Amino acid sequence: MIARGGTSAARRLAVSACALLAGGWAEWAVAQTITGVLPVRNAGNSADGFSAGNPSYERESQVVITAATATSFTSRYSALASADSGLFGAARLEVLNADDTISFSVIAPEAYRLTVAGRRTGDLHLIEDNIFVADHYADMTALSGSFGGGTLTGGSLSLSDPGRANDIPFVFDPIFVAFDQASSATITGVSNGAAMAHSPTYTWSQEAFSPGAVAPAGPRPC
Repeated sequence: MIARGGTSAARRLAVSACALLAGGWAEWAVAQTITGVLPVRNAGNSADGFSAGNPSYERESQVVITAATATSFTSRYSALASADSGLFGAARLEVLNADDTISFSVIAPEAYRLTVAGRRTGDLHLIEDNIFVADHYADMTALSGSFGGGTLTGGSLSLSDPGRANDIPFVFDPIFVAFDQASSATITGVSNGAAMAHSPTYTWSQEAFSPGAVAPAGPRPC
């Protein structure tokens, strides 16, 4: 290893449903339900990839449901991109495009409200063994969140750019840029006993660059 860049991120999504009665919002134990929860990596999501050569690289992501009840669920999308150019190795830029959708339906007796809480955590990191080869970096973009179904009545699904880890000339790393971001949104709809479909979608990009004959870079999930 001469220079490596790495990026890692984990996005957690918590969704809960609450029935809306004529007199105002009220929690119902059974009357409203969330069904058919399905996490999917879309076509725009980068395929997984790995190489132990020189340069070496890793690119992987997954999205899963980590908890679910009749009225709520939590999902987790995790992603990793890293590039590592060793002695006499060529430069390597590793890019991971994140693109996933969580589809589900809500059934309520009348109107309902969804509370959507999002969180993205991770770090951008650089490690090098040769201070005379510079310019490796780890970067991540803002997260764009969009929704399908219902009406957004408050907050946002999106998150800002968490920053960038840049090489410092003639200084041995490691360099770490940690981030912990949160979002909250409220979505309302009217069911009247019928299943109402929802499909929030999240996209962002993360990349790691290791110049020729240098060190590792990248983002990682927490």
